[in-house]
Amino acid sequence: DLKSFDLAPHLELKAIGGAVILVGAKHLSGGTYSWAVRPSEAPLADLPPWIAEMAKKSTPPPSAGEDGTIEKGQRKKALASIAGSLRARNLDATAIDAALQAVNAKACAEPLPPEDVRSLANWVGRKEPGAPPPADAADGEQPELPPFQPFPLDTLEDPERRFVEAVATSIGADPIHAICSMLVLEAGAIGNSRRIGLKDGFTQPPSLWIGSGGLSGDGKTPSAKDAREIGKAIDRELRKQNREALRSFKRKIEAHNFALGNWRRKGEGDPPDEPEKPPERRFVIQDITLEKVADVLADNPRGIVMPLDELQGMLGGFGKYGNDARAEFERASWCSIWNGESLTRDRRSEDGSLYVPATTVSVYGGLVPKNFGKHVQGDDVAIGLLPRFLWVMPPDVVPDYSEEGLDPAIRSGMENIIRNLYSLQMAPSIDGDMEPIVYRLSPAAKDVWRAYAQQVREWKRSATEPGEREFISKYDYHGARLGLVRQGVREVLGIDPPGEVSRESMEPGVRQAEWFAQEIRRILYTIRAGGTGDDQAKARLQVARALLTLIERVPGDSPLAASEIASLAFPGCPAGAIRVGKVLKHFGLVQMSGHAGGRGYLRTPKAIEKAQRLLQIGGCNVE
Repeated sequence: DLKSFDLAPHLELKAIGGAVILVGAKHLSGGTYSWAVRPSEAPLADLPPWIAEMAKKSTPPPSAGEDGTIEKGQRKKALASIAGSLRARNLDATAIDAALQAVNAKACAEPLPPEDVRSLANWVGRKEPGAPPPADAADGEQPELPPFQPFPLDTLEDPERRFVEAVATSIGADPIHAICSMLVLEAGAIGNSRRIGLKDGFTQPPSLWIGSGGLSGDGKTPSAKDAREIGKAIDRELRKQNREALRSFKRKIEAHNFALGNWRRKGEGDPPDEPEKPPERRFVIQDITLEKVADVLADNPRGIVMPLDELQGMLGGFGKYGNDARAEFERASWCSIWNGESLTRDRRSEDGSLYVPATTVSVYGGLVPKNFGKHVQGDDVAIGLLPRFLWVMPPDVVPDYSEEGLDPAIRSGMENIIRNLYSLQMAPSIDGDMEPIVYRLSPAAKDVWRAYAQQVREWKRSATEPGEREFISKYDYHGARLGLVRQGVREVLGIDPPGEVSRESMEPGVRQAEWFAQEIRRILYTIRAGGTGDDQAKARLQVARALLTLIERVPGDSPLAASEIASLAFPGCPAGAIRVGKVLKHFGLVQMSGHAGGRGYLRTPKAIEKAQRLLQIGGCNVE
């Protein structure tokens, strides 16, 4: 009983009795129609229920003028409907964008900006095929907040997966915090022993910087503890070896001084050679000063790992003991460290300058959302420091108490991986130093890499959120580094042979990078919508709920003080009204009239839009 009807302008749904074009038909251009996907190659998909419902009603969602043009006020509604129908046919964001841009240019009486259309296409393209199109939206509104997606655990090997799941269960938190700390520890353990060669003259170290965003008490720090303790156990063993080496060095110095005294008394021959002080080997450090990092790297050419409780000490400490020029220097130096470049530092002592041929430092730490929002709006994005991090910000949850502990056998399996990665050897260079062994991509892995690198370029072209392009521009490197870490883990587990990066390693690495790319886009959207903050988070949600209750109760031109407006939503609670009133003014939702007395007008359209976004961020139903 379905009828043919216009699903959207220039897009018609054909039911029984309607005429359709078949393979072999001639186009006006002279070409011939052919299958994009043959019926024998894929089963016929079920008709999405939302299309069937629309067909029964025979009333298409968008309205159009008599000449078929889409009028202003209905453009996003029409384009969203078209995008939803195309996604239901399993078209990706690129194809949807191409179709929407054509409809926008030819069918809209006043076309939308291309970047707005592209943003809509990218959002719909991330939905599951067959999902309903976006709810009715007038021009100017934004799609709903993209939901947090779980990390693809199938990209991890069994010992890793068991480890992060057991940690998450014992803490009661999302496993992503344990995953991030584990990935950083693995990357730091490989260190400068390996690099991935993407093409001639272009290699990448395995270094990973990952920041985990979340409010205090969400379980991110306890979730990182088990991986951090494995790294510290290795570091304690190195410190013990350092003490033994230092005692041996002191004995050699005593013997040297005795021999030197004999030489001076006799005055014959050459003086004895002075013993060389042994390097102080380290794996884990938590001192973030450039001077200390340079000193440690000079003694540890394979690199180090920095597991930090909070990244604010690092990101917020630039120029703390200097001026703006010092802050810029420190930011630029850390960018060079992430790149794996050489590091030179001139010492004030008689020891002379310090030189590190290639730096490898992996970093993990937490950051509360309000601090992340501040750094996104500061210089750390423009200079490229913040985009060098992979970022996660799972939904805010208070972990439930759990009696579960971490099974020693599971922890031992993870520790074996880390220790075996740390035992990978560097290669001697021509000048006698040690250098990384470069792993080239296998031909099959090269195909995976090319496709991914092209996808990153498409992401950059379609970037719409402030700062999104800067973050996405580093995902070429992130994908390569995650692939190298996958190769290292599979190698020490005996799954892959050494010598090159396999397709089986590159594919999960790329999938992990794609997940992180989706996550940073979600985070940036959240920030733009006003969803960052710590102490103010609950107040913002209160404001949003209050505003929605005020929409019909307060005319847009009513002269009311902010506290009076808030008190309508919080009757009998003066303290709450005053607090919310302050937040109303802080976010510009009350416009002051300018006359004495400080009374203002509720900015209704702006208030509605802000309230809806805040409620979406808070996980509430906007309706």
